[in-house]
Amino acid sequence: MKKITAVVVTYNRCSLLKRCLEALLRQTYPCEILIIDNASEDATGEMLEKFEEPAIRVLRLEQNLGGAGGFYTGMKKAVEDGSEYIWLMDDDTFPEPDALEQLMKADEKLNGEYGFLSSAVQWTDGSACKMNCQKIKKDYFRQLHRLADGMVLVEYASFVSLLFKRETILEAGLPIKEYFIWGDDIEYTTRLTAVLKKDAYLVGKSLVTHAMKANTGSNLAKDTVDRLSRYVYAFRNEACTARRRGAYEIYRYLGRCVKLFFMILFGASGHRFRRWGCLFSGMLKGCFFHPKIEYIEPNEGHKAE
Repeated sequence: MKKITAVVVTYNRCSLLKRCLEALLRQTYPCEILIIDNASEDATGEMLEKFEEPAIRVLRLEQNLGGAGGFYTGMKKAVEDGSEYIWLMDDDTFPEPDALEQLMKADEKLNGEYGFLSSAVQWTDGSACKMNCQKIKKDYFRQLHRLADGMVLVEYASFVSLLFKRETILEAGLPIKEYFIWGDDIEYTTRLTAVLKKDAYLVGKSLVTHAMKANTGSNLAKDTVDRLSRYVYAFRNEACTARRRGAYEIYRYLGRCVKLFFMILFGASGHRFRRWGCLFSGMLKGCFFHPKIEYIEPNEGHKAE
């Protein structure tokens, strides 16, 4: 058996985290579990104390670093502790009992030659989870024979049941913790596929449920008012990612922003100026946002690029 660490980032979702842990403990392929507690203020700490499982470790952060900071911390800790594989997910992710086993079977069939493996993500009603739909590569037919094994080439995926090898993280570096929320997973997975030119796969036989409140995806023009401020991070981070990828990606980013401006103008159900404010604020912040990618070196800590 390979040494695998499941990294779960949590913040104030005690009941969902409990279900996630129960699902992880039922895996047919065993793994260690590292909980990154983003300074939760609910009953998360008390609940975790009741789990008398040697496979579970908890690292409580002094402040909420967001999903990006949580995954950065968890991946760094798992690699430094000698894990051979790191399996990422949110605290509201419930893997099927053989989800990890199917990922490891794919790893074996691919002889370890990939950037990442991603599970199929469904919502609570069994439909595809819109927030976690991987982008299928246009040239997926280049690996057409993989379809028989339930695998298809993808460009990017979310941090909802994503498997990496230790060597891949050492080569690619860590997620950008300053992203805080939104876009850190897209930046990281495209860093592997677009920059390092590694193949990555959706493993259809590995299934997880993402228990989001609603299966609506993300859309600044349509989202509820209480969630609008999050989009500032989204457009700031997306601007940074596009700038790192070059002129073509900047062009595409600006095109999406223009399209969204008109979607808000003609399709928003209210609060148009507030929505525009989030859009332009994120774009502006992105112009001055230059976080560095950090790398891990075995036995030597990390460095910055």
